[in-house]
Amino acid sequence: MQEFFFKNYFVKHGNPDLMIMSMPHNHEKWRPRNATIKRFNAMMETISKTKSAELPLVIIPTAGEFENKRLTSSYGSKTFRGLTARDFIYKINTDMYPHLEPYLLKPGSNFHGFHNLVNMSYTKKDWNLDGVHYNYIWYNNLMRNILSTFCA
Repeated sequence: MQEFFFKNYFVKHGNPDLMIMSMPHNHEKWRPRNATIKRFNAMMETISKTKSAELPLVIIPTAGEFENKRLTSSYGSKTFRGLTARDFIYKINTDMYPHLEPYLLKPGSNFHGFHNLVNMSYTKKDWNLDGVHYNYIWYNNLMRNILSTFCA
């Protein structure tokens, strides 16, 4: 999918002013850690080969989850390698940083990282709808924070 956007769509229609991607996603907690890292590295390699240097790309880690807000009781208090979903997502996010770092530090790459959203979402239980998904207030504030970094 990334290859299509960077090699075909953006070439034909032009780059957006800013691109924001979330990775890893919450569903990565169901996959083995090595598979998540492998997928992340493959995605970043594809993007780095095909993304134009003019396009700023922000990689944002995913937000945390709230066990007691889950709508399906079978998912409540489920652990992932001994950790709650929120703690495991935090770990996945931090595990990705060393793999993202070379892209962030490469001169002229125009790759940008962002805060671990587990930290930002930790106190926003009221903005969480079902344990995983958030309401518009969360996304409005998240976008305001990201865009304030790039727009004066």
